Amino acid sequence: MLTPSWNIFRTTILAVATCSAVWGIASFTYYWDPTRVAIKRFMAKDPYRYEEHSPQFLKFEPEKAITIRTAPEAKIRREALASAIWGTHYLPADYSLAPMVRAKMDGSRPTNCRKTAIGKRYGPSLLCKLDQYRGTTNLAEIYRQKFTIPPHYHSYIARFRPKVWNQWTVIYHHGYAGTYHDQYRNIARLIEHGYAVLAFNLPGLGRNQIPGPGLTAIRQIMGAILLSLDYETAQAKPKGIAMIGFSAGGWATAMAAALDPTIRATYTVAAPIYPRALADPALEPPKIARVPELLDSAGYLDLFILGTSGSGNVPRRQLQIFNRFDRCCWRNRTALLYAGSVTKAASSLGGDFEVRIDESHARHKISRQAMDWILADLERIRQ
Repeated sequence: MLTPSWNIFRTTILAVATCSAVWGIASFTYYWDPTRVAIKRFMAKDPYRYEEHSPQFLKFEPEKAITIRTAPEAKIRREALASAIWGTHYLPADYSLAPMVRAKMDGSRPTNCRKTAIGKRYGPSLLCKLDQYRGTTNLAEIYRQKFTIPPHYHSYIARFRPKVWNQWTVIYHHGYAGTYHDQYRNIARLIEHGYAVLAFNLPGLGRNQIPGPGLTAIRQIMGAILLSLDYETAQAKPKGIAMIGFSAGGWATAMAAALDPTIRATYTVAAPIYPRALADPALEPPKIARVPELLDSAGYLDLFILGTSGSGNVPRRQLQIFNRFDRCCWRNRTALLYAGSVTKAASSLGGDFEVRIDESHARHKISRQAMDWILADLERIRQ
């Protein structure tokens, strides 16, 4: 016969198990992407959040905002953009990249890895995150390389080399939401498809130093990208280069494509690149996306034209992906208000421009749907 104490114990265990099961099912249902989309749409009090375009946005005339119509105009504007950043058309000669240092995949974890929650999310070094990449199919080696601007600024780039390379290199740039390690699954997918990957964080993230103000931050961001691109072109000699950017990293991607025509294809996801006339007044873009000197040199629509032109007979492509139900920013279908006009202008200069709206989730992220689009697009371009 069971004792009363045993019955109480059994009842307690069953109650805890039942509550855990109910909580697990409820949590899964709430965080499951289709359910979360439905909840977000239902709870939205403002029809302009996800469903409708603000009336003031409908007054925007993208054709008038595009001022680049010819190849010579694009060349002049690209040079003006570079001059606004560096005072010249070229990178300063004192920017430098140190020799690549190979990460020991079988080495022990460093003892100085940051232990706080904030440190783990925003300040991890590559060596502290190697466990995430050890099982990646087709991964041969990972290298770390230091970028320096005298006298004090430095940042770090990770170079992932596949065993079987398809002769293309993809640059990945992360935003302020964390570090590129948050996207290790997407980096792994690229490597598994045969792409070499160069991964970047913004200043102040990872082990990168804190950014300077205004144009100083722009120089730190773009200098690292463009010098690494020159290095990759000279050393590895890829047949093609593409770039993917998430959030503020999407801004860096659009800017890099405008400055350097050797980038064949660019993919921005949830990026703060709406023209000022289409910006949500309740949402302030990051400071790097609203530096007056750059906006005066090339408005965003002109920036997209620069990002799809200038490579001679080789067509360039830019695909912008926005999360319609993004919990953070750059949501709705606002980008469709300029997509047709930019596509037409880009096509007249031999470029290819497209906007897609990702409705598969309600988060600020690169979704599986978005990554599927990007990989399929890259495969099409490579053929």
